[in-house]
Amino acid sequence: MRLPRWLPALLWGALITVLLAIPGGRLPDLSWFSLDKIGHLGLFLIWAWLWAWAWEPMSKARYGVTIALAALWASGTEALQAVYVPGREAEWADVLADLVGFGLGLWSYHRFECLRALLGKLFVAGRV
Repeated sequence: MRLPRWLPALLWGALITVLLAIPGGRLPDLSWFSLDKIGHLGLFLIWAWLWAWAWEPMSKARYGVTIALAALWASGTEALQAVYVPGREAEWADVLADLVGFGLGLWSYHRFECLRALLGKLFVAGRV
């Protein structure tokens, strides 16, 4: 039995929610680009790769759906932190880091796939 390609993306989204719902104390924010922001960016970058892989080939409609999903998820996790998670606060900068990470993930996945396709054509052409 083959698992659906979207399952890793769905599980990663659940992991993001769990990680962002862990209660925590207030950590000193040394700058706008703190480790927290880098963590948000990284989590959503990986999530974008998983969605892009799951929905390959990505159409414009699927790009729109995944970006809307990421925006809702990013906003939702921040709302969750603000209302239910002790020691955590909602920050618009976190939502921005999430969306930048997701955008970079979609962009880099697309670039990687273009490079892989080009290399595949070059190696096939070299065999002829």
